[in-house]
Amino acid sequence: VLMLLERGADPNIAAELNGVSPLWAVINARWQPRTRFPQPQERPLQSANYLEVSRALLDAGADPNHRITRHPWYMVYTGCGNRNCGLVDTNGATAFWRAAYATDVEAMKLLVEYGADPSIPTKAPPRRQRLSPDEFLRQQALNALRDSSYAELPQEERLKLLQDIRDQLPEEEQNEFPDNDLDNLTEDVRAKLIKAAEAADRARANAPDASGLPAVPPGGPGVMPIHAASGVGYGEGFAGNAHRHTPEGWLPAVKYLVEELGADVNVRDHNGYTALHNAASRGDNEMILYLVEVGGDVTVVSRRGQTTADMANGPVQRVSPFPETVALLESLGSHNNDNCLTC
Repeated sequence: VLMLLERGADPNIAAELNGVSPLWAVINARWQPRTRFPQPQERPLQSANYLEVSRALLDAGADPNHRITRHPWYMVYTGCGNRNCGLVDTNGATAFWRAAYATDVEAMKLLVEYGADPSIPTKAPPRRQRLSPDEFLRQQALNALRDSSYAELPQEERLKLLQDIRDQLPEEEQNEFPDNDLDNLTEDVRAKLIKAAEAADRARANAPDASGLPAVPPGGPGVMPIHAASGVGYGEGFAGNAHRHTPEGWLPAVKYLVEELGADVNVRDHNGYTALHNAASRGDNEMILYLVEVGGDVTVVSRRGQTTADMANGPVQRVSPFPETVALLESLGSHNNDNCLTC
């Protein structure tokens, strides 16, 4: 890299596939999860370390705030894969964010020295449509009511379908479709019922979730650096199996973000989690006490309805609970819903 820079290489040409810049690649290569590339024996042969190469790129004009455009495939190609492991989607991440995800204070300080913005998050992905059994059945019934084959159904099946859809409406709207109207099986009643059911589904989709937060549109703010540095993903999968970071780097990284860069300890990610949720999911009592000391709110609830105590209590299968952390959070005011999936 240093030789190429000396010969005039452009440090800002990003990969077409995912927008990864040379600067982002250098930080990532140092902390690549479970990597088999580059081969470990190649590292001692390098004439410069990753911080020296990063500084050289920055001196040559590399943009410290460049955001990648897609989660790199080489962060998922080994082991259990990104979504199963719980590793965060890095689309939209900057080199600073990548350093924060590695709890790499040295790299973060270097990037800030060259103008890195510590407040740039990843980009929120489209929300996944998880239907409950009742929602799935309601959707199936509504599709059947819309379908052209509806008219071919026996009369008793059509009537039952109309009644099922009617009974799924809000109670005040059910009265607009009395049994005697449904018994007539008219196209007008069918059309009105479809319209009412679609409106009810839209209202349900737009209703506030358990967190009380407004929805984040795709491409909106996803995961902030303070979430990355506190353990995002550890309570959502098996991130602990694949994530690599600076040894003993959790608390120093969060302290740097809070005390020197002014990070908000209560900022939410697109799933409604805070740094306290992440610390709880790792059983990090020291970080929990620090975050509370600087104003962290232990009572916040994620979009899935999870409290900070819930995140310490085996929130996904095969992730063991941390009883001492649960007790600590309960003593600080967090509610435990006793939803352990590992117990």
